[in-house]
Amino acid sequence: MKNSPQNPTLAFDDAGLQIYRKQARGYAPAGGALLAIKKEKPDPFQLNDASGYGFILASNPPGEPIMQAVMFLNFSPTQQIVLITTAGARQFEQALAKSSQIARSLHKLQPDEDLTAPVTP
Repeated sequence: MKNSPQNPTLAFDDAGLQIYRKQARGYAPAGGALLAIKKEKPDPFQLNDASGYGFILASNPPGEPIMQAVMFLNFSPTQQIVLITTAGARQFEQALAKSSQIARSLHKLQPDEDLTAPVTP
């Protein structure tokens, strides 16, 4: 997960999606495997009030095929994040389910939440 080079003002419309598709392909794994977009989905999952757009990409390098999900999420009116999940084709669905579960656990910090306090079991 990382901050997106785009921001929430770039809409998920025809013109904006051309930019998002190019960006999604740019997250190809090391080794330069060319990723083909296999599926696109608006609002790939519920995350608070976040809107977003997701891409499923695939490549066939030597060895096992690689699958990758790239999800752009408007986390706030001023911040867009990208969740990238990459795995071999056989493990991809399980990896995607786990990364989606982690992403769904995100929430905006409230002013009274002190992250410097010690954690007690």
